[in-house]
Amino acid sequence: MRPSRSWPLPALLPLAAAAAQPASDRAGNGVASPPPDALETIVVTARPGPLPPLRDAIDYFRLFCFEANRLTGRSAAPEDRDWQPLDSAARERLGIADPQAGAFGLADRARRRTLLLKIERIDRPGRLVESRCTLIVIGGDEHARLASGMAALFRGPGTQRHVGEADGVPSLPGWRQWLWTGMPARGSRSWRVVAPPRGSGPTSLVVTDLRFYDQYDFLIGDLKTRDDGRPLSILSFAYTTRAGH
Repeated sequence: MRPSRSWPLPALLPLAAAAAQPASDRAGNGVASPPPDALETIVVTARPGPLPPLRDAIDYFRLFCFEANRLTGRSAAPEDRDWQPLDSAARERLGIADPQAGAFGLADRARRRTLLLKIERIDRPGRLVESRCTLIVIGGDEHARLASGMAALFRGPGTQRHVGEADGVPSLPGWRQWLWTGMPARGSRSWRVVAPPRGSGPTSLVVTDLRFYDQYDFLIGDLKTRDDGRPLSILSFAYTTRAGH
């Protein structure tokens, strides 16, 4: 059985990428990620004084990426002063070329982790607008819990069957990768992962025709977790809809 369900006709949405590649898109499913070596060189300075208790990474992802897009159609920038805007050098390492894109960092000394947040809004052919949000977790001890946290957000398990497939993402040695896709009715705020065919495991959807967006919006959740070296995870979300709804 193929690892994904396809909406037929000519291929659209060049949304895939691998953590080891630059932030240019490839054909398939997934969200582009900057190279891990570049991520680990980004320095975020913690603000002076004691920090209040900070959220788990999955809670920040839910707040800034998933729920913000579900409720407003846009990712949300942090409003508290624990998050700092990144400088131009850090933005370059994150693969950000658009000056309108948001980039923020949080240094959490207590949990020995650094969080990086990237917010982008991209115009696509056919009056499509893609809201893209990426949270990067460097260090800390919560990486093993991220897949279950993503599954709770999407109300279903992610698939790993897209790894190494032509319409998926390349296999990355030392990394585990999961994908969630959803197709809520256009304008709906009831979001969940696409249901797999009866009797099969988790699956994913590949959109290949603009007419899909006459009826549906498209969701992608992507998680990459590195098992070797310093703990590193990349959580990505993309919400694509037709403008003018």
